[in-house]
Order: sequence, then structure tokens, then C-alpha cells
Amino acid sequence: MTVLRIFLIAAALLLLAMLAIVLLALAETRQRITALEAERSLAETRHGPIEYASWGKGPPVLVVHGAGGGFDQGRILAQAIGGDGYRWISVSRFGYLGSALPETPSTAAQAEAFADLLDTLGIGRVSILAMSGGVPPSLQFAAMYPERTDRMMLLSPRSRPFRPKWRIARSRPGPIRRSSAMT
Repeated sequence: MTVLRIFLIAAALLLLAMLAIVLLALAETRQRITALEAERSLAETRHGPIEYASWGKGPPVLVVHGAGGGFDQGRILAQAIGGDGYRWISVSRFGYLGSALPETPSTAAQAEAFADLLDTLGIGRVSILAMSGGVPPSLQFAAMYPERTDRMMLLSPRSRPFRPKWRIARSRPGPIRRSSAMT
């Protein structure tokens, strides 16, 4: 056998193996999408439909996902951190998966949509588990509805834009000033 023929056979086998892996991954993805479709529900709010999944029994916990997901990401978060003994309500924020993106989305509007969802589910007071981009609307909910907020767990919160060229420097007690090392 020539070197070229061995190379072509190896390349063909590699291509077939890659095709098999892709087909298996697509089949698994289709199964997961079907399972997620079966879990999801929609509730009407004053800002359009909001998608959610709810499971478990016990005190209610609203789970608000970060970027890159929806109620599915919140479900994974709840399973990783929470456990049994709670009623989990994982939402898709505005514009994620099956939730509407209103003309004027805001943290206040998202908080109102959370309240509408809880009203639909007959829940008066809720704990909140929020991650990353889900933190601002969760904080807004707590500010707007303190009587409906039991407690909060915030993961990776950042409530203002990150500005890497600025650093807080204090050489002695007094006002915060720009560090000369960063200029």
C-alpha cells in the first residue's frame, strides 16, 4: 500500500467517526429539546407571555437565569444548588426562549412580569435564586415588592458596568481617587 492510499483510508475512517459523533449529538439534542418542551409552560403577563417550568413541593423559589439560557438554565442551577423540599419556578427572562421581548424591556417591567407570573400561580411570597444577568431584575422585584420577597441568593452579581481601566486606590482614609498606576 502506498502512503497516499493509507492516508486516504485513515481520512475516510476519521470522517465516518466524526459523522457518527455528530449524528449521536443531534439525536441527544433532539431528545433534550423534546423533554424541555414537555416541561415548559407559558403565563400571560402585562408585558406578554413569560415561559417557566415549575416542579417540587415546599416553599416557593423563583429561579432567574443569567445570559445564555432560559428556564432550562435556571432548572440546572436549581438542581445544582437547591434540592428537594422546595417548589422551584424557573423563568425565562424577556427575549429568552419562549418569553416575549416587550417594546420597552426594563428591569422594572421584568419584575412586574415576575409578579404577574406569581399571581397566576397563586404565590404571594417567594424566595429568589438569581444568577448574573438575572440579578438586576431580581433586585428590582425585591425593591418593588418587598412584601412578596422572602429571601434572596445572588450568584455572580454585578449591578453596574465593569470598567477595567479604573481601579479604586486608597493610600489613607479619605476620598476614592483614580490610581496613578492605571493612567
